[in-house]
Order: sequence, then C-alpha cells, then structure tokens
Amino acid sequence: CINDNPTLQQLTLNVLEYDSIANNVVWYDTVEGTNGLPLTTIMTSGTTYYAVLIDAATGCESSIRLEVTVDLSACGDLTIPDGFSPNGDGVNDTFDIDNLNFLYPNFSLEFYNRYGRLVYSGTASTPRFNGFSNQSDLLSEGELPVGVYYYILKYNDGTTKPSQGRIYLSR
Repeated sequence: CINDNPTLQQLTLNVLEYDSIANNVVWYDTVEGTNGLPLTTIMTSGTTYYAVLIDAATGCESSIRLEVTVDLSACGDLTIPDGFSPNGDGVNDTFDIDNLNFLYPNFSLEFYNRYGRLVYSGTASTPRFNGFSNQSDLLSEGELPVGVYYYILKYNDGTTKPSQGRIYLSR
C-alpha cells in the first residue's frame, strides 16, 4: 500500500530465493541497467523494477531479470480525519485525506455548514479545503467560523458508495 512507503527491501523479502546473509538479490530500474538500486528505494506505483539473483559461489548475476511492476493501490479503506485547524501554523491547515487523489482520482468532496448550505466543493484539481468557502452564493463568503461541518465524499469510481460524516474546524 502506498500509505506504507514500501521499499525495495520489503519487495526483496518476497523473493523466495533471497538469502539475507548473502544479500543475493540486486534491483535495477532498467532491464539492462548496470547501476543497482539501494534497498531503501521507495517504490512508486506503475514503475517496473528488475531483480537479479547473485550466485553465492561465483558472484555472477542470473542471466534473466525478474520484472516486477508495482501496484500500490491495495490500501483498503481511506482514513478520513475528524478535524483540522486552518490557523496558519503549517500543521493541519488544510483538510487532507492521504492518497485520495491516487486511489480515487475522480473524487468530489463537498462540505456543508450546520444549516445545510454548501460551503466548499472540490475535486483533485481544486485547492484543498482550508477553512475558507469557495462558494460565491454564500452571504459570508470567505473564512468560515469554528464549528462542525458535514462532508460528502463521492469516489466516482463506479463501485464505491459515497462516504459522509462530520469534521471539526478549529482555529
């Protein structure tokens, strides 16, 4: 899962022939590359990595490279925060759901005030909710007051039902 920042070391542990004492697996970023990648390399989704086995007796690499294309989308449920604090201190200044853009690129997110008025509407291409309304039809467009707001998150993937809940905006 992309949330875990997986490395080539974690992928190496899944190679049956891997020997941790001999460290007999080397990863490359191309099928004919000569510069090995460090095991601390953080994998990215859609990237192909190539592994070779090193023979303990001869020190030679295997003649065939194992091709692995990474898919990091199996993350289970998203973790939706229950609040944020857009006070300009650089911590939780926007409402963020980790990997939402990656897992559900067509999502839409709406926030409503306690009176049921839409105060924010966004997608992957709009700025994150920062405690300011982006709806011009509100009487008090701009900075929203401290309080509880309600959201509807539509995944727009054709299978996942929308999520709804509440968040607390604190300054």
